[in-house]
Amino acid sequence: NIYYKVNYKMQDPVTEEVHEEFTLYPNAQINPSMGLISNPDTRHYATKDIYTHVTSVPDNTEDRKFKDLQFFTLSLGDTLSYNGYKVVLKQINNDPQITNLNLSEYEIRVGASLSILYEAWDDWIEYKTEPLYLIKDLASYNVETFVEAIGLKFSFNRILPEKNEIEIGIAEEKADYIVMKAIVFPFINVLWLGAITMVIGIFISMNRRYQDNKRINSNPLGD
Repeated sequence: NIYYKVNYKMQDPVTEEVHEEFTLYPNAQINPSMGLISNPDTRHYATKDIYTHVTSVPDNTEDRKFKDLQFFTLSLGDTLSYNGYKVVLKQINNDPQITNLNLSEYEIRVGASLSILYEAWDDWIEYKTEPLYLIKDLASYNVETFVEAIGLKFSFNRILPEKNEIEIGIAEEKADYIVMKAIVFPFINVLWLGAITMVIGIFISMNRRYQDNKRINSNPLGD
């Protein structure tokens, strides 16, 4: 699932004064057999609902492009902030695992175990990733990782033993645009109230029928 943070503002067209502001988090999933599957997010009011869902997203099969590459030095346990995310260096892993690379060919192989925290719906969502730093024949290499759910790329660039720190790079994927549909449902709560009332009425009717049958069975002659 990829979540899109969409900010709504209601402004006066003349003064541009903001009368109302809120954020919705619709998400979309690219399914190989079914295509784009959208899950909506809704803003509820007493007299209406604003229903929002994504109808088109950038093509993930194209070469990814990134922006705002930044470099940070971290010690074990340090936390940094990047575009609203909190990145924590949890562990320096001396025995990293990766399936598509023969790590035994490298003299030094180290992973930076990172925890990325992202706030949504008044809660924190955690993602984990582990970019690698490798040395072979006195040449250094890094294996980047990409956390698709939040569109961030991580690299492990250097080890700074004199400071007990490492250097990591973080870049954000460029997403040109999304196409989104927003629908206002007026008095939708009246519909829900009617449905709830109907269900309550069915249960009352069932209970009355049960009580009547119980009374008839206990006194079949009507005495």
